Amino acid sequence: MKKFSLSILVVFIAHFAFSQSYLYHIPYAEKGQYGYADTLGKVLLTPQYKSVTFFEANGSAIVGNTTNNQELFGVINAEFKLVLPIKFSAITFNGNLITAETINQENTTKGLYNNLGNEILQMKYSGISITQNFITAYNGRIKALYRYNTQTKQGEKLYKETTENIYLHKDNNNCITHFSVINNKDVKVYYDTLGNVIANLEKIKASAKEKTKIIAENMPTKEHFVYTKNKMKGFITYQINNKLKRDSFAPVYQNLKSVRLNHSEILLAKQKGKWGAIDNNNKIIVPFKYDSISCFRTCQSDDAKDGIDFFVKEDNKWGMINSKQASKYILLNIYEDILEFECPFYTIKFNENYGFVQIINHQKANILQPKYRTILGYKVLPNNYTLIQVELANRHEVWVNWTGKLFGN
Repeated sequence: MKKFSLSILVVFIAHFAFSQSYLYHIPYAEKGQYGYADTLGKVLLTPQYKSVTFFEANGSAIVGNTTNNQELFGVINAEFKLVLPIKFSAITFNGNLITAETINQENTTKGLYNNLGNEILQMKYSGISITQNFITAYNGRIKALYRYNTQTKQGEKLYKETTENIYLHKDNNNCITHFSVINNKDVKVYYDTLGNVIANLEKIKASAKEKTKIIAENMPTKEHFVYTKNKMKGFITYQINNKLKRDSFAPVYQNLKSVRLNHSEILLAKQKGKWGAIDNNNKIIVPFKYDSISCFRTCQSDDAKDGIDFFVKEDNKWGMINSKQASKYILLNIYEDILEFECPFYTIKFNENYGFVQIINHQKANILQPKYRTILGYKVLPNNYTLIQVELANRHEVWVNWTGKLFGN
C-alpha cells in the first residue's frame, strides 16, 4: 500500500510540474517581435507579437499586436493558442476571470470572460468589479450583482440592474457570506449568496438600533520625539499623560532621524560630522563613521535578532551593512548609488550603468553586475527562478537571469 501511494505521489508531482511548465515560459524578443523561450533559451514560440506577458497561474498570457496604429490585445493559453482574439484595448486578469475593455471615441465598454475564453458578461458595461467569485457590473449609476459559477462557466445574476447601493459582507476568514441592498427609501435588505432574502431591516429595527459600547482602557502608551536645544538634537519619551520619562537622552547630536521598524525604533544619528545609528536607549548599533546612512523600514525583518540593514556611504561610495555585523559589508561600498526597487530587490549604479541585487540574508546576495542602461522590472518564477528585465545600450529591452544570460536580442 505504501509503495502504491508513493507511486501516485510521484505521478502527481510529475503531472503538476508538467502542467505548470508554462510558468517558466519567458518572453523572447527578436527583431522587434516577441515569442517565448524556456529557461535554457530554447525557442518555444517563434516571435510574432508586438508584446507578450509572462503566464499567469491560470495558464493564460496577454499578447498584443498593432493594427491601424493602435495596439490591441488578446489572450493565449499554455499551448500558445488564442482563447480571446487580439481586438481589445486592454485586458486584466483576476484569478480565472479576464476583464476585456474596448475604447472608442464615444465610450469605454467592458466584458468578462474566463480563462477558457467563455463569455461571462457581455461587452456592455462601463465598469466591472470582482471580489472572489462575485461580480458587480456598472453602467453609469446602474449596477447589477452576479456570481461566477465555476461549474457552468457562466455568470448568474443575483440582483437586478438597479441604482440601489449593493454591499458585500465577509466573515473573519475574508469569505463573502451575504450581501445587502439599501434602496432609495433607505430600507436595507439582506440576501444570502444565492440571492434569497434573509431579513428586511424594517422588521428588525429594534436590534438594528442597539448600540455597542466601546470601553477605552487608559493603558500608558509611549510616544517618542526628537527635539532640538542649542542647535543640537536629543530624544524624549513621553507617557500618554505628558509625563517626562527618565529614558530620554540629552541633545548631543548634530542630527537625529527617527525610523519606526516592524519590531523596534531606531535613530539615524550624526555626530562630529559622521553618521551612525542608535536605538531609543542611546545604544550605538552602527558606529559614527559614514558620510550618509539610510534604511528602508519595509525591508526589515520582524525578528529583532536578525539585525537591521543599512545603506551607508563612505568615501563617496554606497554599500550595505547589517547592525549585527556592522564591520562586514553585505554589498561592498563600491556603488555610486543603491536604490530600493521593491524589497528585497535593489538597483545598483556603477560607472553610469545599472545592475540589480536581491538580498537573500545578511551574508548573501544575488547580484546582476551593473552593465545595463537601466533596470525595468523583474519576475520571480516558481522555485525562486528570477528574471530581470533590462534595457541594453542599444535601447533593446530583454530579460536576463542572474548570470546575465539573455532571453532576446
